[in-house]
Amino acid sequence: MGREMLSLNLSFSRIVDGPLDAMPGEARQAFKAVAALPPLRYTPPDPDTEPACRPREGLPREDLLAQPLLHNPILDAHPAPARATPDEEKEMLRWAAHGITRVRHVLHNTAPRILTLAELAASHPALVRTPRERLRTGRTYATVRANLDRWKDTLAAPPSTHVLTRQFS
Repeated sequence: MGREMLSLNLSFSRIVDGPLDAMPGEARQAFKAVAALPPLRYTPPDPDTEPACRPREGLPREDLLAQPLLHNPILDAHPAPARATPDEEKEMLRWAAHGITRVRHVLHNTAPRILTLAELAASHPALVRTPRERLRTGRTYATVRANLDRWKDTLAAPPSTHVLTRQFS
């Protein structure tokens, strides 16, 4: 996930606002510079200049399941108006503390579909302990479900089985 963080719409507020002696000043300045950039937006790849890239509509199921769940321009149903606020980043970290960081973490174990909010809450009860946490979780999860709606057919498809055959002489 560390490599992917720079491709997410984060403002790195916890890093920037952290203790001054936690990192060199140059590193802090670099994170501030990234945070000052406009939010990242998905742009379809140009097959002439980026032949190895495929459009997000062609994302294979396994690659989709591995995508970071929150603040990800690849998944965003609508372009982000801004980078994540400190509160949104705190919410992302709260979800991560419960092991929910990727698309695969919000899929039903036995049915090829996205969990309902009630199922998510039942499988991660500490995520929704208080009324405030339930409200925050509900708002965040509504965004997650809207973002994943375009991929419901891909998510419902059975996992692909790649068979690798080798000839030995």
